[in-house]
Amino acid sequence: NFPEALNHYWEALKMFETLADYRLVALVYKDIATTHLFGHNYPKAIEVCQDALRIFRMKNQAGQAIGNAVDTMRLYSGLGFCLRNTGKSDSALRIYLHYLEIGKEQHFELTDMLVHYGIVSYCYMETGKHDSALFYLRKSLTFPEINPSIQALKMEHRRRIGMTYHFFQNEDSAKYYLELAYEWFSS
Repeated sequence: NFPEALNHYWEALKMFETLADYRLVALVYKDIATTHLFGHNYPKAIEVCQDALRIFRMKNQAGQAIGNAVDTMRLYSGLGFCLRNTGKSDSALRIYLHYLEIGKEQHFELTDMLVHYGIVSYCYMETGKHDSALFYLRKSLTFPEINPSIQALKMEHRRRIGMTYHFFQNEDSAKYYLELAYEWFSS
């Protein structure tokens, strides 16, 4: 029920503005943007994301940005999603490459990074740069398998590598990657 959710978020936003808790104001804007994103209202999601970004960039009394790197980059990731869904994968790709760069610098959680390697590969596929897509998918296979989510994501990336090879009629490579993924998903 997106309209009801938005009503509650707007009420929370007013309360946090009254309290002058700008980090929570920005987080509520992020939630409002996410609600619009799930409702496929991408222009509004982009607009509200930009409001949240503006607040995250504001300085607190100590002179530090209100939002941290994770806050900011998650918003950028949402913007990238909106851009991809409005046919602007080239613009989304720039956002996601920047996300990976900041993620490496800030030591983002590995599963998050692996997800974004996959998103970068999607953007490359959507812009017709299949070799670059394969590069990022193969690079994702080097991640240490420290949790089941990483194992599952790596198998999904193997499946996507196999499908890409199949698309280009490289059947031996396609078969190899697809069989690996099939075995894992079947067990």
